[in-house]
Amino acid sequence: MKDGIEIEIDWRDADVTILVIKASNGLFCGQVRAYASPDQLSEIAKSLRGFPTSIADRRNFQVGAFRPEHAGGGIQMRFHCLDAAGHAAVDVKLRSAECERFGELESAAFRILVQAAGIDSFIEQIQSLERAQGSSARLPMAT
Repeated sequence: MKDGIEIEIDWRDADVTILVIKASNGLFCGQVRAYASPDQLSEIAKSLRGFPTSIADRRNFQVGAFRPEHAGGGIQMRFHCLDAAGHAAVDVKLRSAECERFGELESAAFRILVQAAGIDSFIEQIQSLERAQGSSARLPMAT
């Protein structure tokens, strides 16, 4: 996988969507299968529009579950600015559905640097993704 965040619709029906979400910053990476509501991707795209508006702008999203008693894995994403110049990052936390198999949590947490133009493209891809199952939306890491 290339560095950044990638979301793919694995399966969907009228009540639930199963997403495969991959994230990598070149040093750390992870992948989860997470359950989402049918309109959750649209809500994320809508909420991300215009990011960042200021250095204090923060957008938080969670897809899937972070408690062992719930099925599937999960991802938390915190979009925020790093400085007044508008450099942005996504703090990512991934949790696997297999979190208790060996008595330890299967998880990863790391930061991915991103650019505003990449976020704009990611929003458009998410909106297209909902219409074309099997394709993916990708937010590249800034270089």
